[in-house]
Amino acid sequence: MDQWEVHEGMPLMEALHLDRQCKGSSIVRVFRCVLSYVLMFALAWVIIGLIAPREVDPDPEAIREYLSFWESFLSYLRTGVVMFLLIGTPTIVIVVVAGIFHRKMEPPIFRAVVTVLTLLPAWFLLFSNTVQMLLLQVAAQVAFTTLVMPVPLIPRSEAQRAPKG
Repeated sequence: MDQWEVHEGMPLMEALHLDRQCKGSSIVRVFRCVLSYVLMFALAWVIIGLIAPREVDPDPEAIREYLSFWESFLSYLRTGVVMFLLIGTPTIVIVVVAGIFHRKMEPPIFRAVVTVLTLLPAWFLLFSNTVQMLLLQVAAQVAFTTLVMPVPLIPRSEAQRAPKG
């Protein structure tokens, strides 16, 4: 192939170079999206561990009724790891799949739809023993989808945006 052949209004070699750049940047954008969600989730559970009431000591012969602050904090962090498997993993799948297939929706409407979808995995926190778990997890989900999540997740390549002619 000659590098001067025209493909969709631009030289073919330039179109292929732009296409490769967009694929690389798309993978980086997806990775950054997932990493930012994991950090937002971890921050939410650190805050939950700090402000939630101390947990009851499971040892029936314990002198004290509640765990110490740090024991309780670590217990909440362990709970956060389990919650990541139950809430975080489905949320990441929802965000990435929605971001990949997002094409025609305006960004504010897309963010609203994804916000509602990401709240679905958190439904069983309604049955948690403290309201802080539910409120902070929902706040983290909403903050991520409305403020942090990149929209569009997969940008259209420059080759696709070039005028046809």
